[in-house]
Amino acid sequence: MSSKKTQESKASTKADKKGQKQEKRLSAFFVPQDSQDGVEQSSMESLQTGLGASPIKLLDKEVVTPSFLKKCLDDLSKEIKKDLSDTFSDIKTDLVELKERLYKLEEKEEDTAFQLQAVKDTQIKMELKLKELEDKTCELEDRTRRLNLRFRNIPEDILDAQLYDFLLKYFNYLGVSTAQQEIKLPRYHRLSYRKKDQMYPRDVIVAFDSYDLRSQILQTARKTKIKDEEFTAIKVLTDVSFVTRQRRNAFSTVFPCLKKFNLKFKWTAQSALLICYNDIWKSFKSADLVHVWLKNIDK
Repeated sequence: MSSKKTQESKASTKADKKGQKQEKRLSAFFVPQDSQDGVEQSSMESLQTGLGASPIKLLDKEVVTPSFLKKCLDDLSKEIKKDLSDTFSDIKTDLVELKERLYKLEEKEEDTAFQLQAVKDTQIKMELKLKELEDKTCELEDRTRRLNLRFRNIPEDILDAQLYDFLLKYFNYLGVSTAQQEIKLPRYHRLSYRKKDQMYPRDVIVAFDSYDLRSQILQTARKTKIKDEEFTAIKVLTDVSFVTRQRRNAFSTVFPCLKKFNLKFKWTAQSALLICYNDIWKSFKSADLVHVWLKNIDK
């Protein structure tokens, strides 16, 4: 605010000075200061007192002599030159001030850009750190579910108290030993929530006390062709965290292609897809990369 008021006061002072200079030039033209002619002095006196000759009479040939006119023109020329010099000086001063202001603005812009870049760098580091923490959290949660299996499409009319007998019957159909003393299910329950517009029954989560038994049931269920209508719709899935399921679901378009080429695959801890081709395992972090790779091997 103070700088703005200072600029306004400077502008008003310059305008006043220009007005005074214009009045001075006019008075110098019509009323010469140094006149040796008696007629010129009397005309000037009459002009100052307001009596006698008027400004129109001063333009008379008898009053405005060549020497007087030349002197007025010289004085006017000097005043104009001085005014131009002052104007150029003011312009130069304004340009210097404007240059300083632009330089300060450029410095501020550089500082702002540097600070913005620093913020962006910090944001990138934070995102990487959050991604790393998310991966570690998912890995820990997946490890806690390592002994679990998820059974899908078990009818809802089978109550929790009947789940154990139904599962033993299913394991027996798969050919897995079902002696009650051998198969222990420390925990099993049906999910309490249902997804929006979910048509199939809620999944059943089963925890085993042996990883070998859990793996045997999973592999047998994937290889066995179910003909019994009671078990035809049942699917056995690994139980992982919600984030891991989302990451794996992103590869859903890949699985039909893998079956077409009869390729083996498995998951890494970070939900990257490993595909075996010519006894060599390749890692893929996105479904798009898999599709590009499949197009190359299909040629």
